[in-house]
This record gives sequence, structure tokens and C-alpha cells, in this order.
Amino acid sequence: PFGTCDNEGVTQYALRPADGFGSVTTLDGVTVLGHPGIFSVGDAPVGKHYDGHTGEPTALSRCNELLPLQSSACRVRTNSDPASLEVDVTGAEAFICNPCNEAAILFELAPVVNDVVGQYAAQSLGSLMSAGPGVERAFMTLRDDTPPGGEFRFRVRFPAAPEFPAPLTVELGPPT
Repeated sequence: PFGTCDNEGVTQYALRPADGFGSVTTLDGVTVLGHPGIFSVGDAPVGKHYDGHTGEPTALSRCNELLPLQSSACRVRTNSDPASLEVDVTGAEAFICNPCNEAAILFELAPVVNDVVGQYAAQSLGSLMSAGPGVERAFMTLRDDTPPGGEFRFRVRFPAAPEFPAPLTVELGPPT
């Protein structure tokens, strides 16, 4: 499913779906400054939410399904301990770090109130490590000023890139 290719130049790609009928195409690759891709399940990032107090993991897609009806799921804070998010991305291998200090890649959340997306804030990136071929796993702690509860937009971006990437939805519960 994954492989290696040159950053630039002519590369041949083969698509081999499960039904056995595939195709081969040749593309001329060029170096671009873009954004990493966020793996997703539906409209939620692939990853986990960790309760800051108990460390209990919940899939981010489950957070979107459970909230707001089940307010105990995916709390922003428990007993003043901030929650953490773990998210899988691709295309961020150049920024692998553990621990991460000044990151050249930003993992950002913005609150959504009455269908209006608020200001994005970079979360505290603890580590960005390889999780297998073509997959990087980011582990971040939510900032202390992350608004409690509700709907958020999550995005990953390179600050130097001129355009902004498409975000995904994350639902988080209120603090205890």
C-alpha cells in the first residue's frame, strides 16, 4: 500500500485494487510546499483523546458520535489536568521529533460557536513519531486556554505554506 518515490522527476505509480484490476500511470513529480494529510474516519481525525486525569483513551470518531448527548466523554479537562490528543497524519516525516520544542509544523484547534469558526490556536506538540510506512503519529496536550466543550475544527499546517489546509471536526466535552 505504501512505497518510496523520488521527490522530483518521473515516477511510475501502480494501483492494484482488491478485485485484481489495476492500472499503471506515470506522473512527473514536483517539489511543493503543502500540508500533511490527516487520516480520518468520517469527518473526524483518526486518533485518540486521553483524559488528563485517568489517561483513559477514546477514539476521536467516538467523541464525535457520543457528544453532546453523553457529556462525560472526551472532556477537555478533568480535575484541572488538560486532556491530550493523538492524531495520525501523513507527509510530516521531515518534522519527526521527540520531544518537540519549536515545531515547524502546527497542530491547531479552533472552537465553533453557532456555526462560526473561531481563531485557531496551536496546541502543545509533545512528539511526532513514525507509526509505520507513510504514517506519522502526533501526540499533543491541549492548551490550558482551550475552551471547554463543544465542536472544534482541527487542522495541521506548515506555517510557511501560503494556503490553509482543510480542517476536520472534533467534539470535546466540558470539564468536570
